[in-house]
Amino acid sequence: MFGSKDTKGEQAQIPTSVTTREKKTASVIGEGVSMNGKMTVDGTLIIHGEFEGSINCTEQLIVGKTARVKADLEVGSATIGGWVEGRVFAKERVELETSSHLKGDVHAKSFVIQDGCFFQGNCTMGEAHDASRTRPTPLEATRTTKAA
Repeated sequence: MFGSKDTKGEQAQIPTSVTTREKKTASVIGEGVSMNGKMTVDGTLIIHGEFEGSINCTEQLIVGKTARVKADLEVGSATIGGWVEGRVFAKERVELETSSHLKGDVHAKSFVIQDGCFFQGNCTMGEAHDASRTRPTPLEATRTTKAA
């Protein structure tokens, strides 16, 4: 639709759970699209293009194989197939698919890493994390740095 390019059916694939929810739809950043800023999505976000900034997504974030994301992510859950650099705060699950690349810390209830991934960072697992509590304020970061 509107001249979007279907790459091996990747962009057309929207999880069934997304389309059947009442008032919840999937937002898509298509391949070839480059965006930056702060994005807030009530529902699911699918990225096949490029994004830089921060993302707050209430449901699932899907980073496709062609995607490049440089952002701090606060999500319900995340499935990463492409390239991501930044911190990931998930209420539920983070999954790295084969050939994905994640450089940054992960805070989630569960963390799944498939064979053939790149992951550089720290992982904190357990109960759902409140991202606002785990991020130090600029003042706390300064105190920690000076104390060290």
